[in-house]
Amino acid sequence: MLNNTLLRNILVSLVVAIIAPLVLPLLAVSPEGADAGSAAAKTYLLVFVLLMVAASINEFLRLKVAGVDADDLDQGSDDDMDDDREEGVVKWFNVNKGFGFIIRDVGGEVFVHFRSIRGTGHRTLREGQRVRFAAVEGEKGLQAEDVSVLNR
Repeated sequence: MLNNTLLRNILVSLVVAIIAPLVLPLLAVSPEGADAGSAAAKTYLLVFVLLMVAASINEFLRLKVAGVDADDLDQGSDDDMDDDREEGVVKWFNVNKGFGFIIRDVGGEVFVHFRSIRGTGHRTLREGQRVRFAAVEGEKGLQAEDVSVLNR
């Protein structure tokens, strides 16, 4: 993960380093009588644009490395429909501790940890939420793996 972040940062820095010399001549102060406020405004605008470009490229690369398409960010994946995972309802999930339990449709409960939830960033579940998961035998009993939220 660290290597991916380092690579992304290097790529973004290179893009900014290539763009900056092309745009910097625009900041050259005009001969006599040039307005200092105009030069400052150009500088702030240039910095803003370069930072926006860098942030956009960094986010694009982050999603690319994570294998996430922009269309899949806030919705369930179509590949959820034809797999052999089972479904259930979240009984409870403690966001602070990062775990909870799912009531299986076939009966019984299964432990779920936040690391088993599909997605990037802050992964959490809500009480009553429908989910699809694979129940596997862990050290302390059944636990849910490969958990995805169903949009129903």
